[in-house]
Amino acid sequence: MKNWCDNLSFAKKVTLPLALVGLLVIALSVVAISSRNTVSEAVGTVIHHDLPALNILLQTGMDFYRVVVAERSLLNLKVGSSDYDAMLKQHKESLTEIEYNFQRLADLDPKITQNKNYQSLLTSFGKWKAITTKIEQERSTDSRIGRSTAMGLSYAEGQQLFDESMIHLNAMIPGIGYLRISRNTIPTDDYPRSQSN
Repeated sequence: MKNWCDNLSFAKKVTLPLALVGLLVIALSVVAISSRNTVSEAVGTVIHHDLPALNILLQTGMDFYRVVVAERSLLNLKVGSSDYDAMLKQHKESLTEIEYNFQRLADLDPKITQNKNYQSLLTSFGKWKAITTKIEQERSTDSRIGRSTAMGLSYAEGQQLFDESMIHLNAMIPGIGYLRISRNTIPTDDYPRSQSN
């Protein structure tokens, strides 16, 4: 090796290290550009997928609570009063918003509908919606029995289904980041909190 290096002319001895440094700079540039594109793609996914999905889940959670606030307010307000009518309107609009948010989430990423928590959320929401609608109907009869039935449903079965729905909704939040990690394989059960290689 030393013989080969000694036989090089002065110009080649100067040019060879510069050429090696040039190749190294080119290789590093290719890696940097590739990394930049990967980061850019990840940022785009966060902006166009993850943040909107988290926003939809947050809005859905707020609408769940708005329904409960309206439901509990209906139990204590005078039927036919302006406050009662306002809470009745909030109750119905918030239920509609929840369903709309489910559709928005499915439209944003159809694969999310394969998630066990999403499916369980839809199931528990359907049951809870039926109960909260029955509560509103019983209370709107403006009878003592109707109010008593509505209160019993609200604080027992209604509360249980609400809690169940919120558990499934909250369990979906860690899964949003998982979608960014692996777009092609969405598990049908809970999203894992960490990825192991």
